[in-house]
Amino acid sequence: MSLTGAVLLATFAAIAVCGLWLDVRYRLLPNWLALLAAATGLAAAAWTGGPSALGLAAAHGFLALAAGLGLFALRWIGGGDAKFYAGIACWFPLWQGLFLLVSVSLVGLLLSLGMLLVLRRRPRRGGLPQPDERSDAFRQVPFGVAIALGGLFALSMQGGMP
Repeated sequence: MSLTGAVLLATFAAIAVCGLWLDVRYRLLPNWLALLAAATGLAAAAWTGGPSALGLAAAHGFLALAAGLGLFALRWIGGGDAKFYAGIACWFPLWQGLFLLVSVSLVGLLLSLGMLLVLRRRPRRGGLPQPDERSDAFRQVPFGVAIALGGLFALSMQGGMP
């Protein structure tokens, strides 16, 4: 891997880990992080592949944002999750979109199953749900973790940056 590739990979990893940490710690994926992911992803595409790569990365990011906003409107995911995924998608050309989606989805599934197992084993006082518990454990899953780890997995499986 070239020095440029190593710097780009480290940049992607730093953004992904930052998103992971912010979502776990604060349950927040800020707009500045999604914009940073998108801007650096598009710059990396332009730097490594020229205008055509930039166009494919931008198309992927745009489609990911449109789909994410649709899922947000249905209240299936949070707005921060939709924007962070779209920013991460800018690091991948359109033709790798399905691989990124499957990678993130599989990590999200494993994360959801793990959290459900933990929630099932948590003792309840008197057998009644606590006021701070949500009945829908799915809403408690920090999908920024799945987006970050799935993105890192997808990037590593494609051999990293050139």
